[in-house]
Amino acid sequence: MESDIRRLESHVREGLVAFIGDSPETVLAIHALQSGLGRVWTSGPSDDLRAVIVESALVPGEPQGFGDPASLLDLLARAEGWRCIELNPDVADDITDDFERRWGIASRVIDVVHISRQCPRVEGHPRVRPLRVPDLSRLSVASDDVFPGRRVVEGAAARGRVFVAIDGDSIVGHGSSFAASGTYADIGVYVAASHRGQGIATSAAALACEAVRADGLTPVWGTGSDNQGSLGVAAKLGFLEVARLVFLVPVGR
Repeated sequence: MESDIRRLESHVREGLVAFIGDSPETVLAIHALQSGLGRVWTSGPSDDLRAVIVESALVPGEPQGFGDPASLLDLLARAEGWRCIELNPDVADDITDDFERRWGIASRVIDVVHISRQCPRVEGHPRVRPLRVPDLSRLSVASDDVFPGRRVVEGAAARGRVFVAIDGDSIVGHGSSFAASGTYADIGVYVAASHRGQGIATSAAALACEAVRADGLTPVWGTGSDNQGSLGVAAKLGFLEVARLVFLVPVGR
């Protein structure tokens, strides 16, 4: 069954959160369920779930699957609009052969999940400062992929979890937390190509880490295993690897 998460009753959402579990690997899925920002597919009755797929509105087309491998494949066959599926490595190994029989050869992209218990002090950057909600009306962005939707950005800015680099009247980078569970907060960064290599990502992400930690949350950093720039920033900020997930990406889909 597919559902817009916003249409689910609260007890159903709570059951899905309990099925998935709150961990560094699940922060985006848990946030989607708790905020209503996303879609979900389920297999089995609510009191006896077999599998769940959650697509966060923050990463459309990149859902995460949980539960019985065979049931996950059946859910994927009914789902629309996905480009890949993120899975626990053991589940990915179990379904790869059947997955490729249905959707063709799949590449495997490794998502390295980190947490930070204590962020080292990072020197501030002169261009980086907190984003206030009124700023969104007067500042432009360097490109369309800087931020997710305005509603999400406004909510995070109101919580003091968005830190931006500004050049003139343009936002050229940020370090922010747009998704959190009851325990963890995802940290994301973006810097325009023209402003990379200046320490913006490290400075902004450090501030975002401090902000979520002040709210009692543990910062989480997820990045591809081949993204050396992101891995380098994570290391500077004291993040330690705690898990790996696998994206199965059908070639040519």
